[in-house]
Amino acid sequence: MNRFYSGIGILVTAVLLLLFSQGTYAQTRVLKGRVLDESNNSPLPGANVVVAGSVQGTTTDANVTFSLTVPTNAQQLVISFVGYVRKEIQITNAGDYSITLVADESTLSEVVVIGYGSREKKDLTGAISTVSSKDIGKSIAQAPELAMQGRMAGVYVSTPGGSPLARPQVRIRGVSTFGFAEPLYVVDGIPITEYGAGTDNASGSVTRDIRGNVNVLSMINPNDIESIEVKKDAAASAIYGAQGSNGVVLITTKRGKAGKTKFKVSFQEGQTSLLKKLDVLTASEFATLKIEGFVNRALATNANVETARASAITQFGDPATVQNTDWQSYVYRTGRLRMIDASASGGDGKTNFYLATSYNYQEGQIIKSDFGRGTVRLNVDHQANKKC
Repeated sequence: MNRFYSGIGILVTAVLLLLFSQGTYAQTRVLKGRVLDESNNSPLPGANVVVAGSVQGTTTDANVTFSLTVPTNAQQLVISFVGYVRKEIQITNAGDYSITLVADESTLSEVVVIGYGSREKKDLTGAISTVSSKDIGKSIAQAPELAMQGRMAGVYVSTPGGSPLARPQVRIRGVSTFGFAEPLYVVDGIPITEYGAGTDNASGSVTRDIRGNVNVLSMINPNDIESIEVKKDAAASAIYGAQGSNGVVLITTKRGKAGKTKFKVSFQEGQTSLLKKLDVLTASEFATLKIEGFVNRALATNANVETARASAITQFGDPATVQNTDWQSYVYRTGRLRMIDASASGGDGKTNFYLATSYNYQEGQIIKSDFGRGTVRLNVDHQANKKC
């Protein structure tokens, strides 16, 4: 009898377990859908789709679709993708979902251009400093190099003087032992070279600076620059070889981004003036010192003092009658600066554009050093197919 009841108990337990497992299996459903970028509806393959409060989940495949079996009591899905804001959606009776994610600009890793590509800044071991377009826009200088002044550790940028066309001197981590200390400039991946190879009788082939007085980089409108990056050590600039031995300055210009067309117009006007004149001798003081010098030399050599005095007056004039001229007042002046910029950018993700035009005019602090520049720039990026 006990065996009979034991057998009945085992049978009942087995039936209950079978019914429970079938009930559990029956309480699931399959959800399908796609994950897209909200700004341009571009696909996001590899996005994570997880049931909230569990580890049950999947990722979107190459076709940007996902299929996930979830319990019928599941209430939320959590969707995440690198560089995008995490999103939670309510599970409804719908079987197909179209989910869009918004780019999270605050958590995007800073990207640094390296040679002919790019890499996240956290993955680099070399010393690299960056100036963004926001900082560049604060400068009214015509030369892009001056936007780096005082903003990068280990980078020295000298003010060229009163002429807008003058070339700033850039020194990265000191002066080269070979006496050639200019860095390599790369604009959108294209090296800007103003140096030539010459032959020195003593040491053979050497590199010579063949640049003129006009700064070539002043032809670039600073408002068209997205960022300026300086590679300061051997590890960061190794890809450029010997040309990058004195550091590399990477200039990346602005390009169109997907989204609604954005228009931007800016106008700046100001003036430049001399802070302080050089404290120099007047003509009378200069003539007096010269006469004293001639007289002292005559006394030291036992020459005729009056003859020496007369000779000095003949050359430099009589201190009592010589006419004084303030040449600094003739050379320096208060210059005016006027900058007008207009740009339009946008696109649909497949075709992006950036159009900019500008007119800059600056009167230098030194007469005959006026600078005028008009630029028009058009950049169009088109994705011909899914692969390129």
